[in-house]
Amino acid sequence: MEMTPALLAAVKRGDTGSVVRLTRRALGMTQAELGDAAGYSQAAVSRLERGSGTGHDLRTLRLMATALAIPGSLLGVADSTEENSAPVNRRQFLHLSTAVVAAAASGQVERPVPGRVGLVDVAEIEQAVDDLRAVDQRAGGGRLQNLAVMQVRQARALLARGSYGTDVGRRLSMALGEAAILAGWFCVDAGHRDDATALYAEAITAAGAAGDDLVAAHAYANMSMLARATERPVLAVQYARAGQRAAARDGGPRLRALLFAREANGHATMGDFVATEEAVRRAERAFNSGRGSDPGWTAFFTDAELAGVTGAAFQTLGDDARGVGRLREAAEMLGRARNQAYWTFALADGLTAAGDPVQACAVAWPALSSVSELASARVHRQVRHLSHAMSQHARIPEVRDFRERVSTLKLSA
Repeated sequence: MEMTPALLAAVKRGDTGSVVRLTRRALGMTQAELGDAAGYSQAAVSRLERGSGTGHDLRTLRLMATALAIPGSLLGVADSTEENSAPVNRRQFLHLSTAVVAAAASGQVERPVPGRVGLVDVAEIEQAVDDLRAVDQRAGGGRLQNLAVMQVRQARALLARGSYGTDVGRRLSMALGEAAILAGWFCVDAGHRDDATALYAEAITAAGAAGDDLVAAHAYANMSMLARATERPVLAVQYARAGQRAAARDGGPRLRALLFAREANGHATMGDFVATEEAVRRAERAFNSGRGSDPGWTAFFTDAELAGVTGAAFQTLGDDARGVGRLREAAEMLGRARNQAYWTFALADGLTAAGDPVQACAVAWPALSSVSELASARVHRQVRHLSHAMSQHARIPEVRDFRERVSTLKLSA
């Protein structure tokens, strides 16, 4: 797919301001949001887009490219090799594929459907989904949701209007399933839960058409998490068990452990101590087993995630000792930026509930410096919840300072 003539012309004539403006608008970002992500003011972004000010500063252009998730070459600069040249360590960031950049820049929702759909067409969607998943930890749901939905719509169009053989049709259905799951996750992260529910349901249907149990298991794992978040613990358990059945034959250690951990949280929300402990034990056994093969997307489910998810279950049960202990393990293990922030604030919440708000402030305070860079409404809601939970201790100086600091942050709704 080609970029729009306007963007191509801007790149060819070296008009970095226009490239930034066109890409920013296609991503649905305001100048203020781009400035926050790159570490500049809204006024500085405005000057750059108009072709004045810092437009030719190489470091600025690299930071803008990173914040927009585009290759530096589109702004006329080589990618920096300096670890500290961006707000987030560059090892945590992967540039989007050419197909995704072009989709973002052009604002197109759907690419033309070829007369005969081949593996190359399917591979383009698969690559875009992989790239978006990799960038997720850097940019977050709100900025990537539309790009993921583009891939869902493209897969739908190819299935509905294209001509293809059995093998291509199966892979196309699998690609639709994974794209819908990813788009659903971005919706959850951005707080759009109804949209996520519809996308997960579509993923289950696509997985059935492809005969792919692991795609189905992936969707059920996410549906279980969403059901618990919306206070439907019975459904959370049912979805987790449906995923376990789908993953029983070919699922690897991480996938099976994740599904048992999701079940544990459903039981914990219902206050069932026995069922929660049994599900946690099964999650730990699965994680340490060597049976099966894990899909690439399960790479996020590390020791830290297992500790965090099971710790959250114990915390829900009111078992502060085990809950806080495991949440502390999750928060202290090195991990992806957003996940580590999530478990850090979960630990602080657990400490507050256990009656130690001063320690909670000490744990959470360092993580506040990176919150505005995380375009995750889920983490932002978590910070607001933590601040509210601390309100009963507002006379404590550390708590007062913490809540005042939170009030200065730019948190999404």
